[in-house]
Amino acid sequence: MLFMAILPASLTAQALPNKQTKNIYIRGRQPIQVNATEAAHTVTILKLHGKSEVYQWHPNWVWQYEEITKYDNKGRLTLDIQITDTINHDTSAKTVNIYFDAYGSTFTEKYIDTISSLQLYQMDTILNDLHGNDIKYAGYAKQSNNEWILDSGVVYKLTYNSSGLEASSQEIDYNTNNNTFVNPHWANTLEINYIYDSYGNNVAVQFLNYKTSNKTWEDSAQWVIDLNTTGSWQSITIQGWNGAEWVNQYLEDSAAWNNWKGGNIFNNFNNSEQTFSIEKRWNGTVWIDENRNSTTYNANGGNIVTTQEWAGNKWINVIKTYNMMDSLGNRNGFTAYEWSNSAWVESSAYLLNYTYDDSGNITQAVSQFYDSAAGKNVYFSKEEYGDFSDYTGIKQANQPQTQISLYPNPATETIHLQENITSSGDWYISVINMQGQVVISEQTDGNKLSAGINIPVNNLADGIYMLRAISGIAEICQKFIKE
Repeated sequence: MLFMAILPASLTAQALPNKQTKNIYIRGRQPIQVNATEAAHTVTILKLHGKSEVYQWHPNWVWQYEEITKYDNKGRLTLDIQITDTINHDTSAKTVNIYFDAYGSTFTEKYIDTISSLQLYQMDTILNDLHGNDIKYAGYAKQSNNEWILDSGVVYKLTYNSSGLEASSQEIDYNTNNNTFVNPHWANTLEINYIYDSYGNNVAVQFLNYKTSNKTWEDSAQWVIDLNTTGSWQSITIQGWNGAEWVNQYLEDSAAWNNWKGGNIFNNFNNSEQTFSIEKRWNGTVWIDENRNSTTYNANGGNIVTTQEWAGNKWINVIKTYNMMDSLGNRNGFTAYEWSNSAWVESSAYLLNYTYDDSGNITQAVSQFYDSAAGKNVYFSKEEYGDFSDYTGIKQANQPQTQISLYPNPATETIHLQENITSSGDWYISVINMQGQVVISEQTDGNKLSAGINIPVNNLADGIYMLRAISGIAEICQKFIKE
């Protein structure tokens, strides 16, 4: 898709899927989910490996390093140690210690050289968006004089509308002036504004760049999203700002989207399936066909994407990509073919072959890529996993829908919140004004919330506010009036 090339960097927190029996392989770490219904309970099991051995093909399997990982009782990585092959002159072994705060919203990664036992680097991450605020990453490097300096960082400042949907985000980067560290400073970079219809569907996205000369945000681009009668995307028009008006640039016209869930376009892209689309370019007067994509899906969730380009009088084949998933739902690579001399010819590939034990754990992952010079797929790397442990969460089956009562409404001094059922998980509660700013942020547990809690609002200005409550099983938004 054309517009995917300019997707902004974003961070999303994803809950465990409720209805999924599959193994998931992510960046060398292995959360494996199994759902089973037993009597009155639904048990979600997250399997994690504690050790992995990494090999590369050269021209046989050559051991590279061993990785030891540990997790807390919530399944979060707390320790990552890499033991490298010092015999082959690799002294870059590092230990990564990860520390979480009580809310799990802030953590620090410390990189320690296992040879010298000296700390070399530190990364701080603040995920305050759990409370409705900002997201921040900051990296610190140790200098030769043992001084720690900030050498990288980014902040995402987020606001929400009265319905609790993300209204805007601003990206602020730490500018080191091409790593010269001459006058390093935090600098505004990108602002994104989301516009919704009355049903909460994202119908436009506006991009603004920061102009340092006059310290203002300037329009850069926008997407105009048209929906069909079912609420799915029908077309996305990309426009650029020429200083005076919006000018058409590209159009993606979609014949069908499946599994569209509404809301922010970025948050739903990975959950949607597109079966056919045409990409068009604006020539100043009319839309000109440029490319079209057709996608078919198989039972395992893999797909075949065929891309063609318009040659002025007919469509010409360009590339066909087979995106593959195994029977347990793990993505295990792709193979791409280019159209040449009236035939499809393999041009690139990346394959992941998994080995499972009797419990469904991935015990080995072998990767291959297509070597065009050799004309065949060749081995690249191998990872072997062991020391599996379980993190288990149990939910009651057929449990009533979670609700939170709020009173009095209107309120003057305090609002009283009470959950209708007892839950043991943490709740993150925020109060948002009509400008999308978080004015109150609190954390509590389900036991306290079911008994009832009071939140002071006497310091708030009179007006309409949105209460937003988030837990691992629900997200609830309610309006109230402060008088």
